[in-house]
Amino acid sequence: MIDDRNRWPVTRRQATLALLSLLGTTRFCSASQPKETVESSAAPLHSVHFRDAENNERTVPGRVLVRAADGGLLLEDRAGRLWTVTAEQLVIDEPLNGTFSPLTPVELGAALIDELNSAGSFGDLKATQSGHYVVVSNTGQAFVDWTVAMLERLHDAFRHFWARSGFETHDPEFPLPVVILQSREQFTRLATFDHTPASAQGQGYFLITANRTTLVDLTASEAASSARNIAEVQRLVKRHPASVATVVHEATHQIAFNCGMHRRYADNPVWLTEGIAMYVETPDLNSRRGWQTIGRVNQNRLLQFRDFVAKRRKSDSLQTLLQSNARFAQVDTAIDAYSEAWALTHFLIKTRLRDFTAYLQKIAAQPLLQWGDPEQRLADFTGAFGDLSDIDRNLQQYLRRLA
Repeated sequence: MIDDRNRWPVTRRQATLALLSLLGTTRFCSASQPKETVESSAAPLHSVHFRDAENNERTVPGRVLVRAADGGLLLEDRAGRLWTVTAEQLVIDEPLNGTFSPLTPVELGAALIDELNSAGSFGDLKATQSGHYVVVSNTGQAFVDWTVAMLERLHDAFRHFWARSGFETHDPEFPLPVVILQSREQFTRLATFDHTPASAQGQGYFLITANRTTLVDLTASEAASSARNIAEVQRLVKRHPASVATVVHEATHQIAFNCGMHRRYADNPVWLTEGIAMYVETPDLNSRRGWQTIGRVNQNRLLQFRDFVAKRRKSDSLQTLLQSNARFAQVDTAIDAYSEAWALTHFLIKTRLRDFTAYLQKIAAQPLLQWGDPEQRLADFTGAFGDLSDIDRNLQQYLRRLA
């Protein structure tokens, strides 16, 4: 049996591969640059009628984020889901009266329930609202309450940490959708419906197209019901620290992509998006809250990186990590790539925070649906941090001293 501490990086590799495949299908703007880009929340409301990848006809109200010269569209609906519509798929694009506005939390909860019902039978679904989240679940309320409290604490800590660090985030424009399912079978079924079946091997995933985090109840199994109260939740989740880390990791992705740090469907280096999530993910199961501190040393990642340096790391490892996402999508290199991404992110935040926040700001300003080449990615990094060989040497010295 694979140890839980090593299982989820493989799942993240597979999810990343699915994401890279997805992004490859959105390059309708690559041959002809976007003709128009609209990203204001006061954008006009449109009704777009098109045929999807399965040739089903859809009509989606939303705002057009990118209008390509060849007639293709990047559309965002009122739930925050992104739709790529090629010129061949587009039937009609009609402006409507009024301006774009996100769904209210109540509306989003109803929309999530409708979506799950279209994906299959998930039993009695209920919506729970909090300050920033709408959680739809079919499991015990105790685990839902524990998760919502952790998500809100994570959201506030994330934004406070980066405000103190010199990177200003903003409130999410949309209520953040989360689904929690009671059984592994249901979780797997929804991952398949979401066209990311490999994600079902983990305990959660962030679906970038739908802006949704999907989780499985960590306290329930096929043979037992969910925890009955918060004390029981705390006792049961202590058995699965890696699973709690996965919940925090995926929720961090969702926050980062909604608070202005990353942009969906822009050229976000995977080492950076994963590095940020891993910097945050380390659970604290001695705390009744399961997690409470950003930036704790991730011992599993540290041990993996040290083993990588001792046995497999090549002299150009840092360069290949920065220039391409490929190592995250290969079975034999994924776990090492994740450990190196964590190590680099931790090192830069702890020793070059001002430069790191400036680099984050540059990446956050990348245009939608335009992808940089490897040399540009490397130039962006060295422009922020200097000579790569110096960075690599200092990184390894720093990690050797880290306890």
